[in-house]
Amino acid sequence: MSSRVYRPRPGGAWYCWFYLGGRRIRRCTGRTDRRAAIAQLATWEREAADPAKHRAPYPLRTAIDDFLAAAAVEGLAGGTLGMYATKGSHLARLMGELDVGTMTPANVREYIQTRIAEGACSNTIGKELITLRRALGVARQGGLFSRHPEDVIPAYQAKYTPR
Repeated sequence: MSSRVYRPRPGGAWYCWFYLGGRRIRRCTGRTDRRAAIAQLATWEREAADPAKHRAPYPLRTAIDDFLAAAAVEGLAGGTLGMYATKGSHLARLMGELDVGTMTPANVREYIQTRIAEGACSNTIGKELITLRRALGVARQGGLFSRHPEDVIPAYQAKYTPR
């Protein structure tokens, strides 16, 4: 790695080179200390190796549509598929344009608070979160979501009262 860090002018800033998508990139590290420049190069190389940084946005609306298509192929019962479609429509309405790669637990908590303010039952919100988890799982299997769905969806306990 140290051979890819160089200083064109004595006493100036260190420069480095690395590959990004098959192209050689040359950058000034902005550092005059060699060790700091090597650390900056390592950071840029990690970012270049992360496929999530270089992928096209994958909105939640598309993830839900892909999940419904996969569920239909699995042969789920019509009622179950209809339930997922209904619950997914609420997710798409409120968070549809959000890229799943940038989704955080704060986004999901905000969604939960919005649904509570709209008057949704806690069991309904729980089913919507199940739909979200399944949609993110299908996206993860397809390589479009790099984390576990549990990393994004906070714990939520529906207040179930039997009849």
